[in-house]
Amino acid sequence: MIFLIFVMLAAERRSELGVARAIGVQRRHLVQTFVTEGMLYDVVAAALGLALGLLVSFAMVGFIGGLFNTVSGTVTGRPANIFEFRFNVATASLIIGYCLGVLFTFSSC
Repeated sequence: MIFLIFVMLAAERRSELGVARAIGVQRRHLVQTFVTEGMLYDVVAAALGLALGLLVSFAMVGFIGGLFNTVSGTVTGRPANIFEFRFNVATASLIIGYCLGVLFTFSSC
């Protein structure tokens, strides 16, 4: 999908690329421009994906914790917090996840 997005970006700019080549821009520079633009999209998308992933996992922990405690209260007949779920994130995990997101997305192109 990422590859198709880059192909569509290049196809939409066909006339712009032709004008750039006509005024003397080398092919290598055009490729570098697309790589830079792709890397910029990649870095921003990885940051948004990381933030969205944290938000979704926080919501899941809260939902599942509430669900387990509701079910345990229904089974025992009295409200009890048998299970305690805590949201915990390590800085190293965030860094590794972000870097892997950037690498996998950019390597697919």
